[in-house]
Amino acid sequence: MPRRPAHSAKRTTTAARPWTDADIRRVRKLAGTMPRREIAELLGRSDSALGFKAHKLRLSLEQKNRKLKGPKGPGARRRVAVRPSRRPLANAWSAADLRFLRQNAGKMSLPQLSRRLKRTPGGITFKAFQMRLSLRHRPKRRAG
Repeated sequence: MPRRPAHSAKRTTTAARPWTDADIRRVRKLAGTMPRREIAELLGRSDSALGFKAHKLRLSLEQKNRKLKGPKGPGARRRVAVRPSRRPLANAWSAADLRFLRQNAGKMSLPQLSRRLKRTPGGITFKAFQMRLSLRHRPKRRAG
C-alpha cells in the first residue's frame, strides 16, 4: 500500500498565556461596563479568549445600559440605577381598567372582560395573576 504524504503545512498555534489573578479581577470589574472588544484590547487578549474566560467565570459581557437617577454633584447623597425599559408600554393599564378588572373578575367571563377592556385574554389573565385575582367565572343560576 502506498504511504500517505505527511502534512507539509505546519500547524500555527499561538501560545496560550495563562490567566493571572489580576487579569481575572480586571475582567470581573470591567464586565458589562464597556464593549467586549475594548476589554479584550486592554487585557491584550483576543475577543474569543475573553468570551471563553467570561463564560467559565459565569460573567456576562453584555454592556449594561443603566441610567442613574437622583441628585448630582459632590454633595449628592444617593443615586439609584434605573433599569431602562425594553420597549415603551403601548397600552398601559389605567386606574379605571384596574378598578374594572378588580370589580368584575369572576363575575364576567374572560371573553367578556377581553371585549370590554379591549385587551387580549392572555393580558387580562396575567394582570389578574399579578393582582392575585381569580378569573373563575361562575354564572348566576336562574331561579326555576
